[in-house]
Amino acid sequence: MHLYQMTAEYEAIIKAIEDAEGEVTPELMAQLDALGGAFAEKADNIAAVVRTVEATAAAVKGEQDRLAGYRKSLDTHADWLKRYLQEQMIRTGNEKVEGTRFRISIRACPASVDVQDEVAVPDSFKVEQAPRLDRKGILDLLKAGGEVPGCTLVTDRKTLSIR
Repeated sequence: MHLYQMTAEYEAIIKAIEDAEGEVTPELMAQLDALGGAFAEKADNIAAVVRTVEATAAAVKGEQDRLAGYRKSLDTHADWLKRYLQEQMIRTGNEKVEGTRFRISIRACPASVDVQDEVAVPDSFKVEQAPRLDRKGILDLLKAGGEVPGCTLVTDRKTLSIR
């Protein structure tokens, strides 16, 4: 039996108890006892699957972090090799090298801007950015009994806890 089917049976038993004005017959008690054990076992098994999936997700995250570090190391090494090759070509005066697989050349970079003092730059060159809400500050104020227009304190949400 699936968990949702057990839930439906629970609801049917509760409805029967309500219809009997709160009277729990021995038959209803036996159904509740049988269903309770099965429901608890199902819920426990689902919680075990949740933990397994969470552990797999954590392992994947760890592997992503490891691979990201490895990628960064490879990128750094490639950049170093390019700088090294460029320096050696400049030192030897070789602006172009024709290899069997690659054509390597030293080229001028496009024009770019080096900003020494951001404050001195006119406002016409500054880009407006959308303000961000301080949700933690809003939460703290609402919890302390304060009011923030456009915000309410939400305390009726539920979450599943598996320990």
